[in-house]
Amino acid sequence: MRNAAPRIGFILFLALCATAGRAQTPAAGFRVTAPLRVAAQHLFVDLEDEKLGKLSFMVDTGSETTILTAKAAASAQIDHHLTDRFYSLYGFGSGARAKLKGHLQLHLRTAGIELATLKALVLNKDELSLKGMPPADGLLGWDFFQHQCVRLDARAGIMEVSDPEHCAPREEGFYTPHVEWMKEGLLLPMTATLASQKTVALTLHVDTGANSIVLNPRLREALQMEKNPQKETGNQGSGINGSYSFDIAKAVRLEAEGGHPGLQGEIPMIVPRGGYSQPSWLLAGRDEARLARCGSLGNSVLGSYILIFDGKEKKLYEKAYKSREQ
Repeated sequence: MRNAAPRIGFILFLALCATAGRAQTPAAGFRVTAPLRVAAQHLFVDLEDEKLGKLSFMVDTGSETTILTAKAAASAQIDHHLTDRFYSLYGFGSGARAKLKGHLQLHLRTAGIELATLKALVLNKDELSLKGMPPADGLLGWDFFQHQCVRLDARAGIMEVSDPEHCAPREEGFYTPHVEWMKEGLLLPMTATLASQKTVALTLHVDTGANSIVLNPRLREALQMEKNPQKETGNQGSGINGSYSFDIAKAVRLEAEGGHPGLQGEIPMIVPRGGYSQPSWLLAGRDEARLARCGSLGNSVLGSYILIFDGKEKKLYEKAYKSREQ
Protein backbone atom coordinates (compact mmCIF):
# COMPACT_ATOMS: atom_id res chain seq x y z
CA MET A 1 0.00 0.00 0.00
CA ARG A 2 2.94 2.33 0.48
CA ASN A 3 3.38 2.66 -3.30
CA ALA A 4 -0.30 3.26 -4.11
CA ALA A 5 -0.18 7.06 -4.02
CA PRO A 6 2.97 7.41 -6.16
CA ARG A 7 1.55 4.92 -8.65
CA ILE A 8 -1.71 6.87 -8.92
CA GLY A 9 0.31 10.06 -9.38
CA PHE A 10 2.38 8.42 -12.09
CA ILE A 11 -0.74 7.22 -13.92
CA LEU A 12 -2.24 10.71 -13.67
CA PHE A 13 1.02 12.15 -15.04
CA LEU A 14 0.87 9.78 -18.03
CA ALA A 15 -2.75 10.72 -18.67
CA LEU A 16 -1.90 14.41 -18.64
CA CYS A 17 0.99 13.82 -21.04
CA ALA A 18 -1.25 11.83 -23.35
CA THR A 19 -3.84 14.61 -23.56
CA ALA A 20 -1.42 17.54 -23.63
CA GLY A 21 -0.78 17.21 -27.35
CA ARG A 22 -4.41 16.82 -28.34
CA ALA A 23 -6.30 19.74 -29.86
CA GLN A 24 -9.32 20.97 -27.95
CA THR A 25 -12.74 20.77 -29.58
CA PRO A 26 -13.90 24.36 -30.16
CA ALA A 27 -16.46 25.60 -27.67
CA ALA A 28 -19.53 27.57 -28.77
CA GLY A 29 -18.62 31.16 -29.52
CA PHE A 30 -14.92 30.38 -29.91
CA ARG A 31 -12.56 32.77 -31.65
CA VAL A 32 -8.90 32.04 -32.32
CA THR A 33 -6.27 33.95 -34.31
CA ALA A 34 -3.09 33.07 -36.14
CA PRO A 35 -0.46 35.52 -37.46
CA LEU A 36 -0.93 36.31 -41.16
CA ARG A 37 2.18 37.26 -43.13
CA VAL A 38 2.26 39.14 -46.44
CA ALA A 39 5.09 38.50 -48.90
CA ALA A 40 5.16 39.22 -52.63
CA GLN A 41 1.43 40.07 -52.42
CA HIS A 42 0.64 36.60 -51.09
CA LEU A 43 -0.71 35.62 -47.67
CA PHE A 44 0.96 33.05 -45.42
CA VAL A 45 -0.17 31.46 -42.19
CA ASP A 46 1.29 28.78 -39.91
CA LEU A 47 -0.98 26.03 -38.63
CA GLU A 48 -0.29 22.71 -36.95
CA ASP A 49 -1.20 19.12 -37.72
CA GLU A 50 -1.26 16.60 -34.88
CA LYS A 51 1.28 14.36 -36.66
CA LEU A 52 3.19 16.65 -39.04
CA GLY A 53 3.66 19.53 -36.61
CA LYS A 54 3.99 23.13 -37.78
CA LEU A 55 3.10 23.76 -41.43
CA SER A 56 3.51 26.98 -43.39
CA PHE A 57 0.65 27.55 -45.84
CA MET A 58 0.03 30.06 -48.58
CA VAL A 59 -3.62 31.07 -48.17
CA ASP A 60 -5.18 30.16 -51.51
CA THR A 61 -8.96 30.31 -51.89
CA GLY A 62 -8.37 29.71 -55.60
CA SER A 63 -7.21 26.16 -54.95
CA GLU A 64 -10.22 23.88 -54.55
CA THR A 65 -8.25 21.54 -52.29
CA THR A 66 -5.55 22.02 -49.65
CA ILE A 67 -2.19 20.84 -51.00
CA LEU A 68 1.00 19.65 -49.27
CA THR A 69 4.51 19.10 -50.58
CA ALA A 70 6.09 15.67 -50.47
CA LYS A 71 8.67 16.98 -48.00
CA ALA A 72 6.05 18.31 -45.57
CA ALA A 73 4.12 15.03 -45.76
CA ALA A 74 7.18 12.78 -45.54
CA SER A 75 6.40 11.44 -42.06
CA ALA A 76 2.73 10.77 -42.79
CA GLN A 77 1.02 7.76 -44.28
CA ILE A 78 0.10 8.78 -47.82
CA ASP A 79 -2.75 7.11 -49.68
CA HIS A 80 -1.47 6.75 -53.25
CA HIS A 81 -4.87 5.88 -54.70
CA LEU A 82 -6.55 8.78 -56.48
CA THR A 83 -9.53 6.92 -57.89
CA ASP A 84 -12.31 8.59 -55.92
CA ARG A 85 -12.60 11.56 -58.29
CA PHE A 86 -10.90 13.21 -61.23
CA TYR A 87 -8.03 15.52 -60.39
CA SER A 88 -6.39 17.91 -62.82
CA LEU A 89 -3.14 19.68 -62.03
CA TYR A 90 -1.22 21.75 -64.53
CA GLY A 91 2.09 22.18 -62.75
CA PHE A 92 3.54 24.78 -60.41
CA GLY A 93 5.82 27.67 -61.33
CA SER A 94 8.27 27.75 -64.20
CA GLY A 95 10.10 24.52 -63.32
CA ALA A 96 9.14 20.93 -63.96
CA ARG A 97 5.41 20.36 -63.79
CA ALA A 98 4.22 18.97 -60.49
CA LYS A 99 2.37 15.67 -60.30
CA LEU A 100 0.04 14.30 -57.68
CA LYS A 101 1.56 11.73 -55.35
CA GLY A 102 -1.50 10.89 -53.26
CA HIS A 103 -3.56 12.30 -50.43
CA LEU A 104 -3.74 12.24 -46.64
CA GLN A 105 -5.87 13.38 -43.74
CA LEU A 106 -4.88 16.68 -42.12
CA HIS A 107 -6.09 17.68 -38.66
CA LEU A 108 -5.38 21.40 -38.55
CA ARG A 109 -5.27 23.44 -35.37
CA THR A 110 -3.84 26.62 -33.91
CA ALA A 111 -3.30 27.66 -30.29
CA GLY A 112 -4.40 24.16 -29.27
CA ILE A 113 -7.84 24.57 -30.88
CA GLU A 114 -9.00 22.09 -33.52
CA LEU A 115 -10.03 23.92 -36.71
CA ALA A 116 -10.65 21.43 -39.52
CA THR A 117 -10.05 17.91 -40.77
CA LEU A 118 -9.24 17.90 -44.49
CA LYS A 119 -8.17 15.45 -47.15
CA ALA A 120 -5.14 17.21 -48.61
CA LEU A 121 -3.49 16.35 -51.89
CA VAL A 122 0.26 15.63 -51.84
CA LEU A 123 2.54 16.78 -54.67
CA ASN A 124 5.76 15.13 -55.76
CA LYS A 125 7.65 18.42 -55.19
CA ASP A 126 9.60 19.24 -52.03
CA GLU A 127 8.58 22.90 -51.96
CA LEU A 128 6.05 25.28 -53.45
CA SER A 129 7.68 28.52 -54.46
CA LEU A 130 7.25 31.10 -57.17
CA LYS A 131 9.46 34.01 -58.12
CA GLY A 132 9.69 36.44 -55.22
CA MET A 133 7.61 34.19 -52.96
CA PRO A 134 9.01 32.44 -49.88
CA PRO A 135 8.75 28.63 -49.97
CA ALA A 136 5.73 27.07 -48.30
CA ASP A 137 4.76 23.61 -47.12
CA GLY A 138 1.49 23.81 -48.99
CA LEU A 139 -1.60 25.71 -50.05
CA LEU A 140 -4.48 26.28 -47.64
CA GLY A 141 -7.30 25.78 -50.10
CA TRP A 142 -10.98 26.52 -50.45
CA ASP A 143 -11.91 23.29 -48.64
CA PHE A 144 -10.66 24.95 -45.42
CA PHE A 145 -13.01 27.92 -45.92
CA GLN A 146 -16.07 25.92 -46.97
CA HIS A 147 -17.67 25.44 -43.55
CA GLN A 148 -15.63 27.85 -41.43
CA CYS A 149 -15.92 31.47 -40.42
CA VAL A 150 -12.57 32.92 -41.50
CA ARG A 151 -11.51 36.56 -41.30
CA LEU A 152 -8.46 37.73 -43.25
CA ASP A 153 -7.01 41.08 -42.18
CA ALA A 154 -3.73 41.49 -44.04
CA ARG A 155 -2.87 44.91 -42.64
CA ALA A 156 -3.43 43.81 -39.06
CA GLY A 157 -1.55 40.57 -39.83
CA ILE A 158 -4.31 38.31 -38.53
CA MET A 159 -6.28 35.31 -39.71
CA GLU A 160 -9.18 34.72 -37.35
CA VAL A 161 -11.26 31.55 -37.25
CA SER A 162 -14.42 31.71 -35.18
CA ASP A 163 -17.69 29.94 -34.47
CA PRO A 164 -19.64 29.70 -37.78
CA GLU A 165 -22.85 30.30 -35.81
CA HIS A 166 -21.68 33.84 -35.05
CA CYS A 167 -19.90 34.92 -38.22
CA ALA A 168 -21.62 38.21 -39.06
CA PRO A 169 -19.25 41.23 -38.77
CA ARG A 170 -18.93 42.65 -35.28
CA GLU A 171 -18.35 46.20 -36.49
CA GLU A 172 -19.91 48.55 -39.04
CA GLY A 173 -18.64 49.28 -42.52
CA PHE A 174 -18.90 45.81 -44.03
CA TYR A 175 -20.70 45.14 -47.31
CA THR A 176 -22.14 41.85 -48.51
CA PRO A 177 -21.65 41.59 -52.27
CA HIS A 178 -23.57 39.05 -54.30
CA VAL A 179 -21.55 35.85 -54.59
CA GLU A 180 -22.02 32.32 -55.84
CA TRP A 181 -20.67 29.96 -53.20
CA MET A 182 -19.74 26.57 -54.64
CA LYS A 183 -17.82 23.66 -53.19
CA GLU A 184 -15.15 24.32 -55.84
CA GLY A 185 -14.72 28.02 -55.11
CA LEU A 186 -16.29 31.45 -54.77
CA LEU A 187 -17.58 33.47 -57.75
CA LEU A 188 -18.02 37.25 -57.54
CA PRO A 189 -20.00 39.07 -60.29
CA MET A 190 -18.37 42.41 -61.17
CA THR A 191 -18.52 45.15 -63.77
CA ALA A 192 -15.31 46.63 -65.19
CA THR A 193 -15.48 50.05 -66.83
CA LEU A 194 -12.79 50.73 -69.44
CA ALA A 195 -11.26 54.13 -70.28
CA SER A 196 -13.63 54.30 -73.27
CA GLN A 197 -16.51 53.99 -70.75
CA LYS A 198 -17.43 50.61 -72.19
CA THR A 199 -18.49 48.19 -69.47
CA VAL A 200 -17.58 44.51 -69.34
CA ALA A 201 -19.51 42.08 -67.15
CA LEU A 202 -17.18 39.67 -65.34
CA THR A 203 -17.76 36.82 -62.93
CA LEU A 204 -14.42 36.36 -61.19
CA HIS A 205 -13.04 33.56 -59.05
CA VAL A 206 -12.06 34.99 -55.63
CA ASP A 207 -8.44 33.85 -55.47
CA THR A 208 -6.17 34.86 -52.59
CA GLY A 209 -3.48 32.73 -54.23
CA ALA A 210 -3.18 35.20 -57.13
CA ASN A 211 -1.55 38.59 -56.80
CA SER A 212 -3.45 40.24 -59.69
CA ILE A 213 -6.65 40.24 -61.68
CA VAL A 214 -6.07 37.56 -64.34
CA LEU A 215 -8.63 37.38 -67.17
CA ASN A 216 -9.37 34.69 -69.72
CA PRO A 217 -7.99 35.51 -73.20
CA ARG A 218 -11.43 34.86 -74.69
CA LEU A 219 -12.35 38.31 -73.34
CA ARG A 220 -9.77 40.15 -75.47
CA GLU A 221 -12.32 41.56 -77.93
CA ALA A 222 -14.69 42.62 -75.15
CA LEU A 223 -11.73 44.39 -73.52
CA GLN A 224 -11.01 46.20 -76.83
CA MET A 225 -7.70 44.37 -77.25
CA GLU A 226 -6.15 42.83 -80.33
CA LYS A 227 -7.53 39.32 -80.61
CA ASN A 228 -4.42 37.58 -81.97
CA PRO A 229 -1.43 39.84 -81.25
CA GLN A 230 1.63 39.18 -83.39
CA LYS A 231 4.05 41.55 -81.72
CA GLU A 232 6.03 39.97 -78.92
CA THR A 233 5.44 41.09 -75.36
CA GLY A 234 8.07 41.45 -72.65
CA ASN A 235 5.54 40.71 -69.91
CA GLN A 236 6.16 37.32 -68.33
CA GLY A 237 4.30 35.82 -65.41
CA SER A 238 4.28 32.56 -63.50
CA GLY A 239 1.64 30.67 -61.60
CA ILE A 240 0.33 27.22 -60.85
CA ASN A 241 -0.14 26.69 -64.59
CA GLY A 242 3.53 27.44 -65.28
CA SER A 243 5.00 30.53 -66.92
CA TYR A 244 3.18 32.58 -69.55
CA SER A 245 3.37 35.83 -71.48
CA PHE A 246 0.64 38.41 -71.04
CA ASP A 247 -0.80 41.78 -72.02
CA ILE A 248 -2.39 44.33 -69.70
CA ALA A 249 -5.88 45.77 -69.99
CA LYS A 250 -6.82 48.69 -67.77
CA ALA A 251 -10.09 49.48 -66.07
CA VAL A 252 -10.96 52.86 -64.59
CA ARG A 253 -13.66 51.46 -62.33
CA LEU A 254 -14.40 48.06 -60.85
CA GLU A 255 -17.66 47.43 -59.05
CA ALA A 256 -19.16 44.35 -57.42
CA GLU A 257 -22.88 43.70 -57.37
CA GLY A 258 -24.66 44.26 -54.11
CA GLY A 259 -24.23 47.94 -53.33
CA HIS A 260 -20.50 47.94 -52.72
CA PRO A 261 -18.73 51.23 -53.55
CA GLY A 262 -16.56 50.61 -56.60
CA LEU A 263 -12.81 50.96 -56.91
CA GLN A 264 -11.71 53.84 -59.09
CA GLY A 265 -8.40 54.73 -60.71
CA GLU A 266 -6.13 52.85 -63.05
CA ILE A 267 -6.76 49.17 -62.36
CA PRO A 268 -4.51 46.79 -64.33
CA MET A 269 -5.92 43.44 -65.45
CA ILE A 270 -3.59 40.72 -66.76
CA VAL A 271 -4.65 38.90 -69.94
CA PRO A 272 -2.35 35.91 -70.65
CA ARG A 273 -1.54 34.81 -74.18
CA GLY A 274 -2.45 31.16 -74.42
CA GLY A 275 -2.34 28.68 -71.56
CA TYR A 276 -5.54 30.19 -70.16
CA SER A 277 -7.79 29.40 -73.10
CA GLN A 278 -11.51 28.82 -72.73
CA PRO A 279 -11.79 25.89 -70.30
CA SER A 280 -12.72 22.50 -71.68
CA TRP A 281 -15.16 20.32 -69.79
CA LEU A 282 -13.03 17.40 -70.93
CA LEU A 283 -10.25 18.68 -68.67
CA ALA A 284 -12.35 19.85 -65.74
CA GLY A 285 -15.79 19.46 -64.25
CA ARG A 286 -18.59 21.86 -65.09
CA ASP A 287 -18.16 24.00 -61.98
CA GLU A 288 -14.36 24.11 -62.29
CA ALA A 289 -14.86 25.35 -65.86
CA ARG A 290 -17.22 28.06 -64.61
CA LEU A 291 -14.59 29.24 -62.13
CA ALA A 292 -12.08 29.75 -64.93
CA ARG A 293 -14.47 31.15 -67.52
CA CYS A 294 -13.80 34.87 -66.88
CA GLY A 295 -10.71 34.76 -64.69
CA SER A 296 -9.64 35.38 -61.12
CA LEU A 297 -9.68 38.27 -58.68
CA GLY A 298 -6.38 38.41 -56.83
CA ASN A 299 -4.75 40.36 -54.04
CA SER A 300 -4.13 43.54 -56.04
CA VAL A 301 -7.83 44.13 -55.29
CA LEU A 302 -8.59 41.75 -52.40
CA GLY A 303 -5.66 43.15 -50.42
CA SER A 304 -7.55 46.45 -50.07
CA TYR A 305 -10.18 44.82 -47.87
CA ILE A 306 -10.78 42.95 -44.67
CA LEU A 307 -12.50 39.77 -45.85
CA ILE A 308 -14.80 37.48 -43.89
CA PHE A 309 -15.81 34.14 -45.40
CA ASP A 310 -19.04 32.89 -43.83
CA GLY A 311 -19.24 29.18 -44.58
CA LYS A 312 -22.55 28.66 -42.79
CA GLU A 313 -24.52 31.40 -44.54
CA LYS A 314 -22.44 31.13 -47.74
CA LYS A 315 -21.66 34.84 -47.72
CA LEU A 316 -18.64 37.08 -48.19
CA TYR A 317 -18.32 40.23 -46.09
CA GLU A 318 -15.80 42.90 -47.05
CA LYS A 319 -14.69 46.20 -45.62
CA ALA A 320 -12.31 48.58 -47.35
CA TYR A 321 -9.31 49.86 -45.44
CA LYS A 322 -9.46 53.60 -44.78
CA SER A 323 -6.88 54.49 -47.43
CA ARG A 324 -9.11 52.83 -50.05
CA GLU A 325 -12.25 54.54 -48.79
CA GLN A 326 -10.76 58.02 -48.96
